[in-house]
Amino acid sequence: MTHIPQHAAAALDTGEDLEQLVRRTRRRLRVAWLLAGLALWAVATIVTLLAMVGIDLLTPLPVWLRVAFCGVLLAVTATTFAVGLLWPQLHPPSLWAVAQRIEDVAGNMHNRLLSVLDLLSSHMRVGARCCRDVLSLLSRTEKQPAAPPAPSHDPSATDGRSPTLGG
Repeated sequence: MTHIPQHAAAALDTGEDLEQLVRRTRRRLRVAWLLAGLALWAVATIVTLLAMVGIDLLTPLPVWLRVAFCGVLLAVTATTFAVGLLWPQLHPPSLWAVAQRIEDVAGNMHNRLLSVLDLLSSHMRVGARCCRDVLSLLSRTEKQPAAPPAPSHDPSATDGRSPTLGG
C-alpha cells in the first residue's frame, strides 16, 4: 500500500469536497430552473388567457374562434410546461457543465475545477486511485532534489571555434 503524505491526503479530501460542492450546486441549479419554469408557465398562461379575453371583449367572437383561442391557450400552456419544466428536469447538466459554469463565473480558475473532477470521476477506469497515485508522485517529487542538467554535446565547443556563422 502506498503511503500518502498528510498534505496529499488533505488535497484528496479537498478534491472530494469540491466534487460534493459541484453536486450541490447542480441540485440548486435544477431547483432554480424548476422555479423559473413554473414562473414562465404561469406567465405564458396568464398572458395568453388575458389576450384571449381582451380580444373577445373588444369584438365579440364566434364560438368556433373562441374554441380556436382555447386551442392556442392549450398549446402555449403545454409548450411552456414541456420546455420550461419537464426538459430541464429530465436532462440535468453534467458535473462538468456545472463546473464549467462555475469557472466561467469565478474567473482565473484555468480549468482547475474541471481537472479535479476528471481525476476524481468514476468515468476514468482508475478513478480516485489515480488521484492518490498522482498526489503520491507529487509528494515524492517535492522531496527529491532536482538532478543537475546533463551536459549537452556541442560540436563547436570541442574544436575551439566560436558558434558564430563567420567562424
